[in-house]
This record gives sequence, structure tokens and C-alpha cells, in this order.
Amino acid sequence: MIFCLNLLARAGCGCFLTLKICVCYTTSVHNEYGENMYKVDSFKFVVDEKLAQAQKQISNLEKCKGRPHILDNKTVQRLIEVYRQEKQMVKHLMITSRSTLQGDLSYTDRQTMKQVDGDIHMLDKACDQILFLADHFQEHTIDKIIEKTDVELAVDVLMGKHYKP
Repeated sequence: MIFCLNLLARAGCGCFLTLKICVCYTTSVHNEYGENMYKVDSFKFVVDEKLAQAQKQISNLEKCKGRPHILDNKTVQRLIEVYRQEKQMVKHLMITSRSTLQGDLSYTDRQTMKQVDGDIHMLDKACDQILFLADHFQEHTIDKIIEKTDVELAVDVLMGKHYKP
């Protein structure tokens, strides 16, 4: 059984930042060989959900590229915090995937786990991309713009350091 919780925050002007937390809980259901029947399927589901959520987050952040001033510090900081934790989770997923691949698996489960292993690498790259974008946006949030004096802001705009609202 898998429980998922969706958190949604409006970042301004139609951009939404989302976070989906999935917890996988399986009962011990074994086939006639004593193998756990749901381990691979549950693992695949969790990785697929995390990857889909990361790709959606990238899409949302891409919409903010030309106008990062619609984001606030709190939203960007939370995004960085969540995806740094997600990067740690990816390391655990990689270890679990590799140890599962080394175990006794049916042909179908082995093929599924190879696909999952590739998806975990895609998730790792997606997390890197999200962290890169969030780090870039960090200095261009509305909070950072409001903190500047009119002269500092004018100089930054003329020097091309800020996006024009």
C-alpha cells in the first residue's frame, strides 16, 4: 500500500511549486518460492512517482526562468532544502537498487529493476537541475529586489544583473 501527500504552493503569476511525498508500506505477501512479490513493483512505483514529480518541478521552474522575481526567498529556500534531502534519498535508492539487482530475481523483475536503476539516475540529474535553477533564482527573488535601494536596483538593471519586471 502506498500513501502519497501532495503539497502545492503558488509562487506567483501562475507558477506552482509542488512536493509529493510517497510512503510505501507493503505487507508480506510471498509466492510459492518465498519471494516477496511486491518489493520490485513498490520500489518502481516510488521511483516513478519521485521522477514524475521532479520533472514537473523542472517544468514549473522553467516557467519562472525569465521572471524569477515572482518567487520569494522562503519558496526558493524550501525548494533547495527539499531537493538536497531528495539527493540524499537518491543515494539510498541507488544502493537499494544495486543490492536488489544482485539478489535472486525473476527475469521480469530483473528487467524492471534495470529500468528502475536508469530512472534513479534520471532522478539524480533532475534533482541536480532543480538545485541549479533554485540556486540561480536565489539572488533574483522579489525579497532580494525589495531589499535593494533604488540606486542599487537601477545600477543592477543597467548592468544586466537583474531581469526587467
